[in-house]
Amino acid sequence: MWLKYSYFLVLLADLVAIIYFPEYRFFSKPLIMPLLAIYGHLYHHIPKVILVALSFAFLGDVFLMFSDKSLFLIGMFAFLIMQAIYAVHAFSYRNNKINWIPTGFMLGLALSFHLKFFQSLGDFKIPVLVYTVFIMLMATTALNSSKPKLFKIGACIFVLSDLILAINLFVDKRLVFSLAVILTYGLAQFLIIFSFKKKQVLSS
Repeated sequence: MWLKYSYFLVLLADLVAIIYFPEYRFFSKPLIMPLLAIYGHLYHHIPKVILVALSFAFLGDVFLMFSDKSLFLIGMFAFLIMQAIYAVHAFSYRNNKINWIPTGFMLGLALSFHLKFFQSLGDFKIPVLVYTVFIMLMATTALNSSKPKLFKIGACIFVLSDLILAINLFVDKRLVFSLAVILTYGLAQFLIIFSFKKKQVLSS
């Protein structure tokens, strides 16, 4: 499965670019989601709506690279749509029983973040709050669904990734945070896609 390895190589290249060649991220970062989408389409039974979600993730990746406020908000909105698609998909596999401990932990994490850092968000208070609602919706529906464990783990790692991203953007920008964001983001997306049933292929 050369596409799977290509995905992680590009992810590694983006991590290297963050450290040494920031200007080259305009080449490395936009490749991540298309590679994952192609891999998922060829090797896993991915619903078309999930491929649409990855397309919005690609748009989010691109627009979030720009410092312009309007473009940043477009990128955030693209990721919001992606989270909504994931949430609706997970909700279609909902359980009647609520997993209170992981659900409460996720909600508590989001609440703690906003209580501690809300004033640091500046003009982005409302957009970040709205986005938080959607990613929490995605994570809690995933945790309370019959989806595979990898999907649920991916959803939780996604929350962690976005929390680190918010801290890095609005509170304390550090290189280690930038690396952690792309690493957790890439891992979360891969686990979500990898959780879908594999196709029977003649060669890999």
